Amino acid sequence: ATTEIYTLSLHDALPILHNHHVGKVLPAVPDMDTQLALSAKMIDKRTSTPKGSHSYGAYFLEYSLMAEFQLLQQQRLPGIYCIPAYSSPLTWYGVLFIRQGPYQGGVFRFQVSLPENYPDGDCPSVVFDAPVFHPHVDPDTNQLNVKQGFHKWKRNVNHIWQLLLYTRRVFYKVEVTNPELAVNKEAARLWKEDGEKYQSLAKDCVKEWEEKI
Repeated sequence: ATTEIYTLSLHDALPILHNHHVGKVLPAVPDMDTQLALSAKMIDKRTSTPKGSHSYGAYFLEYSLMAEFQLLQQQRLPGIYCIPAYSSPLTWYGVLFIRQGPYQGGVFRFQVSLPENYPDGDCPSVVFDAPVFHPHVDPDTNQLNVKQGFHKWKRNVNHIWQLLLYTRRVFYKVEVTNPELAVNKEAARLWKEDGEKYQSLAKDCVKEWEEKI
């Protein structure tokens, strides 16, 4: 089978993101000399602890997010587009285009929320704008269970682009090891026991989203 590669452009994605306040463009990551010159300002020494861990100030947070956004741009992930919100760099708005599999033709909007102490802290959350029929998407909160892919968020190891890649992958390759641990147990059960019914409900989900776009 031939895998279709679909590269999402800004022109394609912005109309779908129109109802979100987006458009903040983070500046480029400083060169190495500038990074060294500014490094002393990245840690708020007033909140450092005896054990060596620190609470990072707003400046370091903004710098970290600059680097994350640049990494995301470099990856050029096909079929997915995500940008920081204008109101807060801790909120990113995204849109996902699915081109094959049970969710073929799906266009899903979502929001990524980062913890205030990023890049430390817990894994960022991914919440869809509307219900998505999927074993790993909570039917009540529309939140993706990212713990399936990131048991613990590791600073300097895990990045936002990897989280987005995982978000895309769960639609192309549905995996359920234990239906009882899935956040949508009914979807997990159907995926295990009645593939035809699952495929039908996945297509219905895609159609419902088409009406919302």
